[in-house]
Amino acid sequence: MLSGFDKRTVELQNNSNMPLIDLDKAIDRAKWGADGSNEADSVASLNEASESISANGTSGGAESGLMKEEKEFIIKVRGKTICLNGTDLRDSEELRKRLTAEYKKGDTAQVKDDYADADTYREVLEVLKKLAETEGLVYSGDYVER
Repeated sequence: MLSGFDKRTVELQNNSNMPLIDLDKAIDRAKWGADGSNEADSVASLNEASESISANGTSGGAESGLMKEEKEFIIKVRGKTICLNGTDLRDSEELRKRLTAEYKKGDTAQVKDDYADADTYREVLEVLKKLAETEGLVYSGDYVER
């Protein structure tokens, strides 16, 4: 195979003056961060969060109980394994029970396909679809159809 079916010979390049890839350029062009955001965005959000803390150390509406923190459920499906916020679950029924118990109005869910088994991924989507219809759960993610 490497000889090109006897039409041409294949030789490995062993020339240090001419590299196969310029690593300095590749590093300069790389996007940093998993979500594509930059450091300035995260610093700005930290500043906004610190400005909302009042003098007594509580956040703006926490004293009155009016402010509710919304939660985002991260669901990763890898093979036949379902993982909810870092915890492995046995099956989609356990996912349904956990989401039903922990869900509060305004929470969201995001599904990530991490080389998932197709049937398992469909089961997760069915659970989320039913919770969206009954509880109002808003979900998004890889290969989500509405």
